[in-house]
Amino acid sequence: MNSNIEKCIEIIAKKLEANLHLQRDDLLLGSRLTANQMTNYRLIQTADGIIKRWPSESKSIAAIQKETLDAILTTVKHSIRDIVARMHVETRGMTKSVAPYMQELLTYITHIDQHMAHISRAVCHSHILSQIAEYVIDSFILNATLVRSHLSDERQLIVIDFSRLLEAVRSMEWPSKYGDTSRLLDLFGKDVDFMLKVEGVRKSILVQLLISDSPSEVPLPNQSVKWTPEEYVAWYEDHSELEVLAFLNGLVTSYNSSVISRGQQQYVEHYPRIVKLLQDSF
Repeated sequence: MNSNIEKCIEIIAKKLEANLHLQRDDLLLGSRLTANQMTNYRLIQTADGIIKRWPSESKSIAAIQKETLDAILTTVKHSIRDIVARMHVETRGMTKSVAPYMQELLTYITHIDQHMAHISRAVCHSHILSQIAEYVIDSFILNATLVRSHLSDERQLIVIDFSRLLEAVRSMEWPSKYGDTSRLLDLFGKDVDFMLKVEGVRKSILVQLLISDSPSEVPLPNQSVKWTPEEYVAWYEDHSELEVLAFLNGLVTSYNSSVISRGQQQYVEHYPRIVKLLQDSF
């Protein structure tokens, strides 16, 4: 009996796969849902109902559903990355309003929520929303560590943008590993001790925050290898935490050598904290 059900579901899975639309334009989430996207979302929900009713026999259809959701998630991440990267090129001045790139990101978040509502059951089971919430937060923080925030005015602008982003994520009720996201604002506060106590943040991010909050004698990670911020972000996301920490350790070692070679007597203020974070990581 079970084998017959499984064979039937395999036939359904093939028909479902044949009717999916997974071209790039079909995966981009805009203000309006296209006919192809509506078809995709109905098929994802249909697959979810079958998986829930016959979990043991639905491996074929579950694989197709996962592949489809992964394709959507990958496109969402690329879009988020492209939008956030513009923080490095926009000229903003000292205005207290949200930056243009952040306004676009907030709009895109509403588009994501609108689209995900059509596949709510499947999204809940696959934890897609938590992955999106964590990625958009992580992407902002990572990019912000590549902005020289040694001056308090620059930090204030980062906090303005980050506050609005966190409000948007909370309003969508997207779960994430961070829990109380308001604590994340301490990453860009004036109190370094509070920053170092923020939970759930990689040590490499803390090191990069300390570097970005230092004078230019310590190069930003991307500057140390003559990369654009976008190139460094792509590299960071493709490498393990240990590999990133090893890279940062090399950067700090190079800075130490330059201080010695110039016969200087003082290091930047955050140098001891940076060294301790790196030492505790190996």
